[in-house]
Amino acid sequence: ADNDPWVGLAFGATCANLSPAAPVKVAIWGFASASAPITGVLGAGPGCLLLNSADLIQPAVSPTATYSVSLPIPASPTLAGAALQLQVAELDLTPGNLATSNGLSITVGG
Repeated sequence: ADNDPWVGLAFGATCANLSPAAPVKVAIWGFASASAPITGVLGAGPGCLLLNSADLIQPAVSPTATYSVSLPIPASPTLAGAALQLQVAELDLTPGNLATSNGLSITVGG
């Protein structure tokens, strides 16, 4: 995480050690955690898991080894205490090269 998640501010995170050969990066945000096997989906290897409910998908082209994402958190006090999950996937344009990151769990502060 690049900063703390607070109501009314943008939360940012950077995923590192990615492959520059995989230019398609995807931030996968969810309100619930999960552990769904995705082996074989777009060439994901054995053991690849989707670690959240995938409620918001943010695709981007980023031919670098890092990928920074940002999510504005509305200025609503009811969001304080809400849990969010983040995972990053990267897709090489050759078949069989989908990889996923570890998951990040955050709790929005008020």
